[in-house]
Amino acid sequence: MKMPQNIGPVHFIGIGGIGMSGLAAVLHDQGYLVTGSDSGSNAQTEHLTSTGVEIQRGHEETANAASADLVVITAAVKDNPEIVAARDAGIPIIKRAQLLGILARQKTSIAVAGSHGKSTTSGMVVTALDVLDADPSYFVGAVVASSGSNSAWTDGEHIVVEADEYDRSFWTLHPDVAIITNIEFDHPDLFTPESYDEAFARFASQIVDGGTLVARGDDPGVARILPGLTIAPIKVVTFGEDVTSDWRITQRAGGWEVTPPGGTPIAIDLRVPGRHNVMNATAALIVLTTLGFEPQLAASALAAFSGVGRRFELAGEAAGVTVIDDYAHHPTEIAATLQAARDRFPGRRIWAIFQPHTFSRTEALIDDFATALAVADEIVLLDIYAAREIDDGRVSSADMQRLIGPRARVVPGVPDVVPAVYPLLQEGDVVLTIGAGDVTHAAPALVHALERGSID
Repeated sequence: MKMPQNIGPVHFIGIGGIGMSGLAAVLHDQGYLVTGSDSGSNAQTEHLTSTGVEIQRGHEETANAASADLVVITAAVKDNPEIVAARDAGIPIIKRAQLLGILARQKTSIAVAGSHGKSTTSGMVVTALDVLDADPSYFVGAVVASSGSNSAWTDGEHIVVEADEYDRSFWTLHPDVAIITNIEFDHPDLFTPESYDEAFARFASQIVDGGTLVARGDDPGVARILPGLTIAPIKVVTFGEDVTSDWRITQRAGGWEVTPPGGTPIAIDLRVPGRHNVMNATAALIVLTTLGFEPQLAASALAAFSGVGRRFELAGEAAGVTVIDDYAHHPTEIAATLQAARDRFPGRRIWAIFQPHTFSRTEALIDDFATALAVADEIVLLDIYAAREIDDGRVSSADMQRLIGPRARVVPGVPDVVPAVYPLLQEGDVVLTIGAGDVTHAAPALVHALERGSID
């Protein structure tokens, strides 16, 4: 199915989200009349407005939704006045993931799934394809540093899409090549551990006949689903540090290398830190070779990758203090981020300013969060970011603080971070703001205070 060229207005409800904004931008660039709404404003809405997209604040005004030819919604919002008005007017309503699936089928698609590392790995593939003059289209859940955007639609034959498991969104995709970076239980508001694995297994089963699945073979979650894929008409290529992996990753003096089946070792030299990024880059390298690029040339192209937004992103340096912002919101991601900080800044004091994301995830994984955060020297916990949930009083950041001990303290919200942290900072400190909520705003606020030499 393709988007009809003669379709009238397309209205995005929740247009400021990273995924929604990318889709809206691409449709607008293709000449469709795009409107949108969101409860607030951010960099994405400001950019769209600057290009001529009409965006209303809030969801009480329903005229655009009720007069559109198509309404696009997110998985997080079930009902609001705009959705009700569109439904009453008989306007077709589809989820963001459905629109992504429609667009992805128009090209040779590479879908990147996994509990952790989706955005980074997607960004690696996009950056390398750009360097290799393949001019890819893409939809990524973060801004790719090399392009300054999270989406693009080009004349190239390839499209790279980040495949999100939340709400089983990635079931709308039928990729030619897919990556599964890892599988580790998450989103307890929607999944059981068993149904979480099953969601990934179905995603893998939707790879087109003759397509390729690139998966981390030494990941326990991936190992659980691989046996069920043996009868699928696809090629499965594994990578990892285990000797049974098709592409084996090993640490060498001063870095890492990966050895393809029957081939010679290839150096993995990256501008982004962390063992986890070596794994991500290996998955990207296998995809590039699957698409026909020479392995050494592909590895050199990956070396150009400088990151994606909010993934170990430098917010600033002032007064001898380094401030980094990171999207990590699962214990495994936090552990990897803090270890990357230890590796990048040996001997320096590490601050973790963490905002838990959703009550259900915090309650389900609170012990693991406490263990992961304990890698830091100083820990500041913000109150839990509710997102789509309601506080039922069963879990709080204070519960996590008690598990961690006296090195952790709790502050209510983002405005309280600078007053609590700034007076305690010393030259040489490394501060990481961590989480999927609005804790990201604390990073520039801290940099500003450090530059001014005061809180005011």
